[in-house]
Amino acid sequence: MFDFTIRQLEVFLKVEETGSFRKAAETLGVSEAAVSDHVRALESQLGGELFARRRGAAASLRECAREFHSDVKAFVEKGRRISNGFRRCSGQQTTIRMHVGEHLLQDYLRPALPEFLANNREIHFDFVPFKSRPAVLSALATGEIDGAVISVANAEEFPNSTLISIIGSGLYANAGLAIQARVNGLASLPFLGASYDTGTPQTDEQGLSALGIEAPVISRRYPYHDVGVKLAIQGFGAVLMMDSIVEVFDEKLELEKIASGKPFQRRYIIHDNVPTAHRDAVQKFLEKTLK
Repeated sequence: MFDFTIRQLEVFLKVEETGSFRKAAETLGVSEAAVSDHVRALESQLGGELFARRRGAAASLRECAREFHSDVKAFVEKGRRISNGFRRCSGQQTTIRMHVGEHLLQDYLRPALPEFLANNREIHFDFVPFKSRPAVLSALATGEIDGAVISVANAEEFPNSTLISIIGSGLYANAGLAIQARVNGLASLPFLGASYDTGTPQTDEQGLSALGIEAPVISRRYPYHDVGVKLAIQGFGAVLMMDSIVEVFDEKLELEKIASGKPFQRRYIIHDNVPTAHRDAVQKFLEKTLK
Protein backbone atom coordinates (compact mmCIF):
# COMPACT_ATOMS: atom_id res chain seq x y z
CA MET A 1 0.00 0.00 0.00
CA PHE A 2 2.88 2.40 0.81
CA ASP A 3 6.50 2.78 -0.29
CA PHE A 4 7.55 2.93 3.36
CA THR A 5 6.87 1.57 6.82
CA ILE A 6 5.66 3.56 9.82
CA ARG A 7 8.91 2.70 11.62
CA GLN A 8 10.94 4.15 8.75
CA LEU A 9 8.97 7.40 8.99
CA GLU A 10 9.46 7.54 12.76
CA VAL A 11 13.21 7.12 12.37
CA PHE A 12 13.32 9.66 9.53
CA LEU A 13 11.55 12.28 11.68
CA LYS A 14 13.84 11.62 14.66
CA VAL A 15 16.95 12.15 12.54
CA GLU A 16 15.57 15.48 11.31
CA GLU A 17 14.46 16.54 14.82
CA THR A 18 17.81 15.78 16.46
CA GLY A 19 20.02 16.66 13.49
CA SER A 20 22.03 13.48 14.03
CA PHE A 21 21.82 9.75 13.30
CA ARG A 22 23.56 9.12 16.63
CA LYS A 23 21.17 11.28 18.67
CA ALA A 24 18.18 9.75 16.89
CA ALA A 25 19.45 6.30 17.85
CA GLU A 26 19.85 7.35 21.49
CA THR A 27 16.34 8.81 21.58
CA LEU A 28 14.77 5.73 19.98
CA GLY A 29 16.83 3.28 22.02
CA VAL A 30 18.36 1.50 19.03
CA SER A 31 21.80 1.33 17.44
CA GLU A 32 23.06 4.00 15.05
CA ALA A 33 23.46 1.28 12.43
CA ALA A 34 19.74 0.44 12.74
CA VAL A 35 18.82 4.10 12.23
CA SER A 36 21.04 4.28 9.16
CA ASP A 37 19.52 1.07 7.76
CA HIS A 38 15.96 2.40 8.16
CA VAL A 39 16.82 5.69 6.44
CA ARG A 40 18.67 4.00 3.59
CA ALA A 41 15.79 1.57 3.07
CA LEU A 42 13.35 4.49 2.95
CA GLU A 43 15.57 6.35 0.49
CA SER A 44 15.84 3.25 -1.67
CA GLN A 45 12.08 2.80 -1.74
CA LEU A 46 11.52 6.48 -2.55
CA GLY A 47 14.28 6.63 -5.14
CA GLY A 48 16.38 9.48 -3.75
CA GLU A 49 18.47 10.69 -0.82
CA LEU A 50 16.68 12.50 2.02
CA PHE A 51 19.68 13.87 3.95
CA ALA A 52 22.86 15.62 2.91
CA ARG A 53 25.56 13.53 4.57
CA ARG A 54 28.83 15.23 5.45
CA ARG A 55 31.30 13.82 7.95
CA GLY A 56 31.30 15.86 11.15
CA ALA A 57 28.24 17.91 10.13
CA ALA A 58 24.64 17.74 11.31
CA ALA A 59 22.25 15.62 9.23
CA SER A 60 20.33 18.18 7.16
CA LEU A 61 17.41 17.65 4.84
CA ARG A 62 18.04 17.96 1.14
CA GLU A 63 15.95 20.67 -0.47
CA CYS A 64 13.90 18.14 -2.43
CA ALA A 65 13.01 16.32 0.82
CA ARG A 66 11.45 19.29 2.63
CA GLU A 67 7.95 18.82 1.20
CA PHE A 68 8.17 15.09 1.93
CA HIS A 69 9.18 15.89 5.52
CA SER A 70 6.22 18.24 5.94
CA ASP A 71 3.81 15.64 4.56
CA VAL A 72 5.28 12.91 6.80
CA LYS A 73 4.85 15.05 9.91
CA ALA A 74 1.21 15.69 9.03
CA PHE A 75 0.66 11.99 8.28
CA VAL A 76 2.22 10.80 11.54
CA GLU A 77 0.41 13.46 13.58
CA LYS A 78 -2.92 12.39 12.08
CA GLY A 79 -2.16 8.77 12.93
CA ARG A 80 -1.23 9.75 16.48
CA ARG A 81 -4.52 11.63 16.95
CA ILE A 82 -6.47 8.65 15.63
CA SER A 83 -4.65 6.29 18.01
CA ASN A 84 -5.02 8.54 21.03
CA GLY A 85 -8.69 9.06 20.23
CA PHE A 86 -9.27 5.33 20.44
CA ARG A 87 -7.12 4.98 23.56
CA ARG A 88 -9.10 7.72 25.29
CA CYS A 89 -12.43 5.99 24.72
CA SER A 90 -11.03 2.55 25.57
CA GLY A 91 -9.09 3.60 28.67
CA GLN A 92 -5.72 2.61 27.21
CA GLN A 93 -2.38 4.42 27.42
CA THR A 94 -2.14 7.95 26.03
CA THR A 95 1.08 9.24 24.48
CA ILE A 96 1.85 12.86 25.34
CA ARG A 97 4.41 14.49 23.07
CA MET A 98 6.25 17.27 24.88
CA HIS A 99 9.19 19.55 24.41
CA VAL A 100 11.24 20.19 27.55
CA GLY A 101 14.61 21.94 27.53
CA GLU A 102 17.59 19.63 27.97
CA HIS A 103 18.53 21.08 31.36
CA LEU A 104 15.04 20.74 32.83
CA LEU A 105 14.52 17.31 31.28
CA GLN A 106 17.80 15.69 32.32
CA ASP A 107 18.36 17.36 35.69
CA TYR A 108 14.80 17.68 37.00
CA LEU A 109 12.16 15.61 35.19
CA ARG A 110 14.15 12.51 34.30
CA PRO A 111 15.05 11.59 37.91
CA ALA A 112 11.36 11.93 38.87
CA LEU A 113 9.94 10.06 35.87
CA PRO A 114 10.18 6.47 37.21
CA GLU A 115 7.88 7.22 40.14
CA PHE A 116 5.43 9.23 38.02
CA LEU A 117 5.18 6.60 35.28
CA ALA A 118 4.80 3.81 37.84
CA ASN A 119 1.84 5.66 39.37
CA ASN A 120 0.33 6.72 36.02
CA ARG A 121 0.58 3.63 33.83
CA GLU A 122 -1.92 4.97 31.30
CA ILE A 123 0.43 7.87 30.40
CA HIS A 124 3.43 7.65 28.09
CA PHE A 125 5.77 10.57 27.32
CA ASP A 126 7.54 11.23 24.06
CA PHE A 127 9.99 14.08 24.65
CA VAL A 128 10.62 15.95 21.41
CA PRO A 129 13.76 18.08 20.87
CA PHE A 130 13.69 21.28 18.85
CA LYS A 131 16.52 23.44 17.59
CA SER A 132 14.97 26.81 18.41
CA ARG A 133 12.27 28.62 20.39
CA PRO A 134 10.29 29.53 17.22
CA ALA A 135 10.20 25.83 16.29
CA VAL A 136 8.69 24.97 19.68
CA LEU A 137 5.99 27.63 19.38
CA SER A 138 5.21 26.54 15.82
CA ALA A 139 4.89 22.89 16.88
CA LEU A 140 2.49 23.89 19.66
CA ALA A 141 0.39 25.99 17.27
CA THR A 142 0.09 23.22 14.69
CA GLY A 143 -0.62 20.47 17.22
CA GLU A 144 2.60 18.62 16.41
CA ILE A 145 3.27 18.43 20.15
CA ASP A 146 0.85 18.34 23.09
CA GLY A 147 2.81 20.56 25.41
CA ALA A 148 6.06 22.28 26.27
CA VAL A 149 8.06 23.54 29.23
CA ILE A 150 10.49 26.38 28.59
CA SER A 151 12.26 29.16 30.48
CA VAL A 152 11.45 32.66 29.25
CA ALA A 153 12.17 36.23 30.29
CA ASN A 154 8.47 37.10 30.48
CA ALA A 155 5.02 35.66 29.83
CA GLU A 156 4.73 37.43 26.48
CA GLU A 157 7.44 35.15 25.06
CA PHE A 158 5.25 32.09 25.79
CA PRO A 159 1.61 33.14 25.26
CA ASN A 160 -1.19 31.36 27.17
CA SER A 161 1.31 29.49 29.35
CA THR A 162 1.21 28.82 33.09
CA LEU A 163 3.94 29.94 35.48
CA ILE A 164 5.72 27.19 37.44
CA SER A 165 8.54 29.05 39.14
CA ILE A 166 10.98 31.94 38.83
CA ILE A 167 14.72 31.29 38.66
CA GLY A 168 17.57 33.77 38.83
CA SER A 169 20.47 34.18 36.43
CA GLY A 170 23.91 35.67 36.68
CA LEU A 171 27.34 36.24 35.24
CA TYR A 172 29.72 33.60 36.60
CA ALA A 173 33.52 33.47 36.55
CA ASN A 174 36.36 31.60 38.23
CA ALA A 175 38.43 33.20 40.98
CA GLY A 176 41.00 34.75 38.65
CA LEU A 177 38.47 36.43 36.37
CA ALA A 178 36.38 37.50 39.36
CA ILE A 179 39.38 39.46 40.68
CA GLN A 180 39.96 40.96 37.22
CA ALA A 181 36.32 42.07 37.12
CA ARG A 182 36.60 43.82 40.48
CA VAL A 183 39.80 45.61 39.48
CA ASN A 184 39.12 46.50 35.83
CA GLY A 185 35.34 46.12 35.47
CA LEU A 186 33.10 43.50 33.86
CA ALA A 187 33.77 44.76 30.33
CA SER A 188 37.44 43.80 30.66
CA LEU A 189 36.60 40.10 30.77
CA PRO A 190 36.51 37.55 27.97
CA PHE A 191 33.08 35.89 27.71
CA LEU A 192 31.60 32.56 26.70
CA GLY A 193 28.59 32.36 24.43
CA ALA A 194 26.21 29.56 23.52
CA SER A 195 26.37 28.14 20.00
CA TYR A 196 22.80 26.84 19.99
CA ASP A 197 19.65 28.86 19.18
CA THR A 198 17.46 29.14 22.25
CA GLY A 199 15.76 32.38 21.26
CA THR A 200 16.48 33.83 24.74
CA PRO A 201 18.99 36.55 25.66
CA GLN A 202 20.73 34.92 28.61
CA THR A 203 23.25 33.10 26.43
CA ASP A 204 24.37 35.79 23.99
CA GLU A 205 25.44 39.38 23.56
CA GLN A 206 21.94 40.73 24.30
CA GLY A 207 22.10 39.36 27.83
CA LEU A 208 25.51 40.90 28.40
CA SER A 209 24.25 44.21 27.06
CA ALA A 210 21.57 44.19 29.74
CA LEU A 211 24.43 44.18 32.27
CA GLY A 212 25.97 47.24 30.61
CA ILE A 213 28.57 45.25 28.67
CA GLU A 214 28.65 46.43 25.08
CA ALA A 215 30.68 44.77 22.30
CA PRO A 216 31.86 41.90 24.54
CA VAL A 217 34.80 39.74 23.50
CA ILE A 218 33.40 36.21 23.01
CA SER A 219 36.44 33.99 23.48
CA ARG A 220 34.70 30.64 23.02
CA ARG A 221 31.27 29.32 22.17
CA TYR A 222 29.87 26.18 23.75
CA PRO A 223 27.22 23.71 22.49
CA TYR A 224 25.99 22.40 25.89
CA HIS A 225 25.39 23.91 29.33
CA ASP A 226 27.86 21.61 31.11
CA VAL A 227 30.58 22.46 28.60
CA GLY A 228 30.01 26.18 29.19
CA VAL A 229 30.33 25.74 32.95
CA LYS A 230 33.51 23.68 32.63
CA LEU A 231 35.09 26.23 30.27
CA ALA A 232 34.23 28.98 32.75
CA ILE A 233 35.84 27.01 35.58
CA GLN A 234 39.00 26.67 33.47
CA GLY A 235 39.07 30.44 32.94
CA PHE A 236 38.26 30.70 29.25
CA GLY A 237 35.70 33.39 30.03
CA ALA A 238 32.80 34.48 32.18
CA VAL A 239 29.48 32.84 31.37
CA LEU A 240 25.94 34.21 31.69
CA MET A 241 23.58 31.42 32.79
CA MET A 242 20.57 30.61 34.89
CA ASP A 243 21.51 29.91 38.50
CA SER A 244 19.97 26.43 38.45
CA ILE A 245 22.28 25.31 35.62
CA VAL A 246 25.43 26.44 37.41
CA GLU A 247 24.22 24.78 40.62
CA VAL A 248 23.97 21.45 38.79
CA PHE A 249 27.32 21.50 36.97
CA ASP A 250 29.60 23.51 39.30
CA GLU A 251 29.82 20.70 41.82
CA LYS A 252 32.90 22.03 43.65
CA LEU A 253 31.58 25.63 43.77
CA GLU A 254 34.52 26.93 41.72
CA LEU A 255 32.55 29.76 40.08
CA GLU A 256 31.63 33.07 41.64
CA LYS A 257 28.51 35.05 40.72
CA ILE A 258 29.99 38.44 39.83
CA ALA A 259 26.76 40.06 38.57
CA SER A 260 23.07 39.25 38.78
CA GLY A 261 21.09 38.91 35.58
CA LYS A 262 17.38 39.16 34.97
CA PRO A 263 15.17 36.42 36.46
CA PHE A 264 13.58 33.84 34.19
CA GLN A 265 10.20 32.17 34.36
CA ARG A 266 9.64 28.45 33.97
CA ARG A 267 6.31 28.11 32.19
CA TYR A 268 4.32 25.29 30.59
CA ILE A 269 1.44 24.57 28.24
CA ILE A 270 -0.53 21.33 27.98
CA HIS A 271 -3.05 21.26 25.14
CA ASP A 272 -6.73 20.63 25.77
CA ASN A 273 -6.65 17.62 23.43
CA VAL A 274 -4.94 15.66 26.24
CA PRO A 275 -7.61 13.86 28.34
CA THR A 276 -8.52 15.95 31.39
CA ALA A 277 -7.41 13.41 33.99
CA HIS A 278 -4.07 12.91 32.24
CA ARG A 279 -3.57 16.63 31.76
CA ASP A 280 -4.20 17.26 35.44
CA ALA A 281 -1.71 14.55 36.42
CA VAL A 282 0.98 15.98 34.14
CA GLN A 283 0.40 19.53 35.36
CA LYS A 284 0.79 18.46 38.98
CA PHE A 285 3.93 16.54 38.08
CA LEU A 286 5.50 19.54 36.35
CA GLU A 287 4.56 21.98 39.10
CA LYS A 288 5.91 19.71 41.83
CA THR A 289 9.12 18.79 40.03
CA LEU A 290 10.04 22.17 38.57
CA LYS A 291 8.88 24.51 41.34
